[in-house]
Amino acid sequence: MAENIIANEFLFRTGIVSRIISMIPTLLMALFLYRILKNVSIQQARFMFSLILISIPFQFVAEVFNLTSLMIAKEELLKSIDSTQRIDFSILFINIYNNMVSIGQMFWGLWLFPLGLLIYKSKFILQFFGTILFLGGVGYLIDYVFFSFFSRFQICHCHCTINGFGK
Repeated sequence: MAENIIANEFLFRTGIVSRIISMIPTLLMALFLYRILKNVSIQQARFMFSLILISIPFQFVAEVFNLTSLMIAKEELLKSIDSTQRIDFSILFINIYNNMVSIGQMFWGLWLFPLGLLIYKSKFILQFFGTILFLGGVGYLIDYVFFSFFSRFQICHCHCTINGFGK
């Protein structure tokens, strides 16, 4: 895996940067949704906005672990340890990244509940969309529970596996 990360460093770094940049539209979307839905219920709109805001720092911290994994694989950090230990540390930081993303994903699911409820109550958006968002929140939480308690059954929870860096 470490060899794949190093061989595809540009792709790995591009993934890190794109996920960090994607937090800007996420924040703008949160502000937009809050502004248009606060008239339906200010408390639920604030709750939804808070859950979105909580998820953003998880992504930033997770990317630090990804970058650290790359630096270890490239021997920029922990230079004094042997290559087997360096690979183990690199994999450890990727696993920490996955756990951070999983926790952030829980919040991605949680904010869909107040959003779904707000849309369901609103008069200007179809109630069907509120129901779908609510079900999406349930799906995220089920995924989080399976990742947390039944990780041996996970199909592909790591972006590294998707990008070809997997085990």
